[in-house]
Amino acid sequence: MKKNLVMFEVVTLIICVCLLGCMDGSNSTDDSSKNKDYSFVGTWTGETVKSEKLVIQNVTYFSDGRFTNDIFGNGTYEINNNTIVMVYEKTGKNTTYNYSFSDNDNILTLKIVGSENTEVLTKIK
Repeated sequence: MKKNLVMFEVVTLIICVCLLGCMDGSNSTDDSSKNKDYSFVGTWTGETVKSEKLVIQNVTYFSDGRFTNDIFGNGTYEINNNTIVMVYEKTGKNTTYNYSFSDNDNILTLKIVGSENTEVLTKIK
């Protein structure tokens, strides 16, 4: 009887391990799963306008949904359907851009939704 009980426990354990291994985590609530386009990850540079002056900005996008921008400040971003929404920590302001990549994902073009303002960034890292 003890031998059958031990065998039952071993089989049950094996089944549980197999079932856990089959789960893909698609129900995960990890926020970083929203940012699936890893082409953004890295450091980019390009011209932008600040206070009516043309300046060079460097932006670094991290895979966890954070970014740093040496001109406008740090924040978080989320990617959905060819748009990226950037939320700036200091101001709480969010800006939505349509985006596209070219040159093997080394050129990033950002166009503010509802505006003609476009920024072209080149990947440097």
